[in-house]
Amino acid sequence: MKRKYEFTGEVNENGLKRIKRISDGLVGGFIEGEYNLSHYGTCFVYHNAQIFGNAQVYGDAQVYGDAQVYDNSLVSGDAEVCDDAQVYDNAFVFGNAWVYNKSLVSGYAEVSGDAKIKGNVINNPNEYESNFSYCKTSKWLGVGCKSHTYEEWNRLIKENSKVYLDECESLESNQEMIKEILNIIK
Repeated sequence: MKRKYEFTGEVNENGLKRIKRISDGLVGGFIEGEYNLSHYGTCFVYHNAQIFGNAQVYGDAQVYGDAQVYDNSLVSGDAEVCDDAQVYDNAFVFGNAWVYNKSLVSGYAEVSGDAKIKGNVINNPNEYESNFSYCKTSKWLGVGCKSHTYEEWNRLIKENSKVYLDECESLESNQEMIKEILNIIK
């Protein structure tokens, strides 16, 4: 394995270590250990961004600004997490997704495709009483292991309610989830 970065010796107030890219000497952000940032692909952490806990950044993903990726979260593909955004718990950000500003992505949230998340992503059971993990923005809703725009959810529910959730849950859960989705997006 060819190493992509090394530690500079600087440690921040949280005990995280600053890295430096070997190829060009670019000083990067902070990680807890090498398990947080892959040496494969072009993934990197910049500025004062931090990756810690069991979080992993790999592929061509970029984390920069004052962003934080932690707990058991994963950021991969061409995804970008920047500004003051936080990705944590068991959240998964991948594809061409972009999470920025003061966004919070948590729980079992999945942000994928070409999604652009700016502001708060809600994954808070106190806002809406739900039996399922969900995340929502003004145009997008992730429930269980699926995420779509409100328009896509409505279309999928009208077409065939079993098609899009059956790989995630049992049929009973599938029917319950449809009711939850309709309540959340109305």
